[in-house]
Amino acid sequence: MDISILVDDPRILEKARHSHRSPAGGFAGFRGGQFLPVAVVAEESARAYQEVPNLLREFSSSFGMLQQLYHQNALLVSEGKTAVPLVPLGAIENQMKAGIRASYLSAMTLGKRAAGDLRATTDEEQAYLKRLRLDEYQFLRGFTGDMRTGGGRMDYGERAEWYVNAVREVFWLGWVLGQKPGSVISWHNGDTAHCRSCDEFASHGPYSLEDFRRDVLDRGYLPQAGALDCRGFHCRCFLTSSDPIPLDEQPGWLEKR
Repeated sequence: MDISILVDDPRILEKARHSHRSPAGGFAGFRGGQFLPVAVVAEESARAYQEVPNLLREFSSSFGMLQQLYHQNALLVSEGKTAVPLVPLGAIENQMKAGIRASYLSAMTLGKRAAGDLRATTDEEQAYLKRLRLDEYQFLRGFTGDMRTGGGRMDYGERAEWYVNAVREVFWLGWVLGQKPGSVISWHNGDTAHCRSCDEFASHGPYSLEDFRRDVLDRGYLPQAGALDCRGFHCRCFLTSSDPIPLDEQPGWLEKR
């Protein structure tokens, strides 16, 4: 069986080719009739969950530094200390967009792998990402405008963390899109106060994958999503699936904020 058409990570390919089927292990199926050893899929799923904190930490650091750089240069102009910013504000904003784009793709990939889907992103998944990015860019335009004029009520550093929180939402997007047909999805409230929408989704489950995509995902809802009544920032909800890789407890990176 040629599994190179399924995954594009040489490390996973090498591991799969040297794995052996065991009575307790067997193979995990994928769309299109392709298979990988269960042990390989389970290991990659666990690795994906473990890599989320690093992604969040790195994006928080880089995006936070860009936000501070933007604000500092905007202040120089607004306070009359210089006629033009030392670093062009448009260039900084483009770097912020690039960071969002890269972190979203990484989060999507990790979410898919956590669900057991080790394939490259599909055109459909890229379309989901594009819609989310464009929404985020609209919010970013308002954010940078406030930093230029001194507008807004929230501390700018705290406001920047909302963009980091959005990466968690994209992880769950990849996780849902990576589920096998026939999976059953449950929404779980995390260890914090719950908003009306999170309680609704938790109480109405479990969902078939088709129902979850239609009634939850396609309405713009996921754990940590800005569309939730709690706006997602303090949300600690998480999803579990009957198949292929079970998750029995809240991921550790859904810490209180």
